[in-house]
Amino acid sequence: MKKILLLIVLIGVIIFGFYFFQTQKTGSQIPITPVPTIASKEVPMKDQIIQALSKKNSWDASRVEVNVITVEDNFAKGDVKFKDEMGGGLWFAAKVNGAWQIVYDGNGIITCDQLTNYQNFPKDLIPSCYDKQKDTLLTR
Repeated sequence: MKKILLLIVLIGVIIFGFYFFQTQKTGSQIPITPVPTIASKEVPMKDQIIQALSKKNSWDASRVEVNVITVEDNFAKGDVKFKDEMGGGLWFAAKVNGAWQIVYDGNGIITCDQLTNYQNFPKDLIPSCYDKQKDTLLTR
């Protein structure tokens, strides 16, 4: 009885081993179906800023380089320049209805009237503005 049981176990081991080594040589017996990836339709922030700056200033977007310095919730600041040129300027943007809009771009200080529609712009991003009527620099 022990010999028959041992023979059955031995046959089982041989069959398992044959199956195991056969699948290793031929690869997995389970077909792998590739899962399609869903491409994001959201335009990256940098590209949105480039498009907004180009539209506002009638610039050729292919020549514009943008760096994002700080983003706080729906507000951001950075710098901009043209490819292969020295210098540049700053930009401040606010995300409105899912799209980045330019609040200010250029060199110098932002005027307070440019912030009228963006009262919630973080003060640490724009700590002061120039009041044209009072001809003075105001701390926000």
